[in-house]
Amino acid sequence: MKKIRTSNLTKYELEIIDNYARVYGSLANTAGLEVLLALYTGMRFKEISGLTWEDIDLVNNSVRIVSKVSTKKIPVDSMVMFKLEDLKKEQRINYAKHGYVPETNYVFINKRMHRPTVVSLEKFISDSLNTNQRVLFRTLRDSVKEIDGHENIKRV
Repeated sequence: MKKIRTSNLTKYELEIIDNYARVYGSLANTAGLEVLLALYTGMRFKEISGLTWEDIDLVNNSVRIVSKVSTKKIPVDSMVMFKLEDLKKEQRINYAKHGYVPETNYVFINKRMHRPTVVSLEKFISDSLNTNQRVLFRTLRDSVKEIDGHENIKRV
């Protein structure tokens, strides 16, 4: 079992993860796109994994998060939104190719019609840093919050 990293990531490490996610995040690797969205918004795994296409506003570059007590609209970098728009197009082509009609409209469904797990995101993060330590998604999120501030998370 891999040792779990407990210290926060540096700004440099977050930039490495960002670059890796830009290159490798795709329909084949939706974990990378989820990591990219987390880097630019500071969203929790549960918030990201629960997103549907109705929550994504491609025109106004924002994401809606609905909880039991509130609804928040979070601005998102246009590059990230462009990646999400590409994902949506690729998903539709993949669905048509396989005659698949999704029961849900989740954003992060890969080409095998599965939703990534938090473990797959953590593997993506660790792979991007080329480390044998397991980097928790929570560590990524805490690092983004520490660098950019809790309420004002923006591009790293």
